[in-house]
Order: sequence, then structure tokens, then C-alpha cells
Amino acid sequence: MYQLRKILFVVTPMMVSFSWASTPELTCNSIKNDLENRWYLSQDCPIGKGVWGDPRVHLSGASYWIQCGFVEGRAFRTLPKQFIQTTNASIWFKQEDRSKRCLIGPFDNFKAAKSELLAVKQVRGLNDAFIRSVDVAIRVTSNKHATSQKQQGKSRRKVTPYMIAGQHGRNDCQCYF
Repeated sequence: MYQLRKILFVVTPMMVSFSWASTPELTCNSIKNDLENRWYLSQDCPIGKGVWGDPRVHLSGASYWIQCGFVEGRAFRTLPKQFIQTTNASIWFKQEDRSKRCLIGPFDNFKAAKSELLAVKQVRGLNDAFIRSVDVAIRVTSNKHATSQKQQGKSRRKVTPYMIAGQHGRNDCQCYF
């Protein structure tokens, strides 16, 4: 009996000390594309894997995203106003090759993500939205702007598609007569 008390006396404080340990947090950077007026997550920002159904185990310290779309080209150029008004969370994009992934979040608990998902699915065209889970807490910083060509100081010259009487005023022309 004395040995059992001694073991419990040693083990119990160890269990309590583990619960006080802070969960690691990952910071993701984002860049605003001024031409599209959209925020893009950095390539190294984890978005996790899809969560289907209602998992019984919700990890503490995990983050959740809602994937609201995955499209090629410029299909998300204009987001429906109803979609923007539906969500209180941040809307992000993540460039992947020639496609863009639309993400909402991150959420620090599954219940908040699930509640937001139900609202997002009410918007026409977003009924395929789903939750993604990452096993680390995520915080997104949004402080950088992508420079457009105008901001880089590049100027474009107006080019005439034809010549007048065989000549024009451009000395740098590579025209072949």
C-alpha cells in the first residue's frame, strides 16, 4: 500500500505538468495582391487534410480551415457579395500551380468551423465546402503587399499596330519590311 501511494505521489504531479504545457503555434504570412484585391497565404502555410463527418476526437491546439473552392484560372476574381456578407471570418486564397484554393479561417476549434461551414453551404455554388484540419495552432499575419507593375515603375509604351507610309517614329522597331 505504501508503494502505491508513493507511485501516485510521483505520477500525479507529472500528469498535471503536461497539461500546463503550451501548445505550439505556427505563424503563416500572407500577401495582398493589389490587382485582385485578394489576400494570399504563403506556400508554406499548412492547410491540413479534409475532415469528413463529425469526428469524435477534436485535438486541442489544432486549427481548422473551411475550403470554399478550388478553381483554375480567374474564377474567383469576383466573390459574390452574399458570400462575403455570410462569413465573419477571414477569406484567403492559396496559389497551387495554376489553381487557387479558397479558404476561410483559421478556426481554433471544430465547433466554430462547423457552425461557419453550415452558413457557407447556404450560399449558392458553395455547397461542396468542407472542413480541413491541421494539428497545430495557426495564426495568419497580413502585412505585406504584392507589387503591381505600376508600383514597380514599369511604364508601357503605346504601340501602333500599323505603319504610316512605311515609316513610324519608333527607332527601336524590329519591323521587317
